[in-house]
Amino acid sequence: MATSTPESDARFVVDVYFSEREIRRPLFGREVTQYHRPLQTYVEALAAAGFRLVRLVELPTERPAAVRVPMFAHLHAVAV
Repeated sequence: MATSTPESDARFVVDVYFSEREIRRPLFGREVTQYHRPLQTYVEALAAAGFRLVRLVELPTERPAAVRVPMFAHLHAVAV
């Protein structure tokens, strides 16, 4: 059973979810670019390329500090 903490009980706020953007961040001594896009962007790109979405699975992370939101999404699409 998980222990309740102020951090785990806090509201989670997604800031600027619908805005596509690039974010430069440090990672292990290097600077990397993260690209944020809402799921709608990916689904619309698949449809425009002639695909149909079959399944969407949001994959949780194993990191305890980031369990409130999925870190990855698996999209299964087929050509129509």
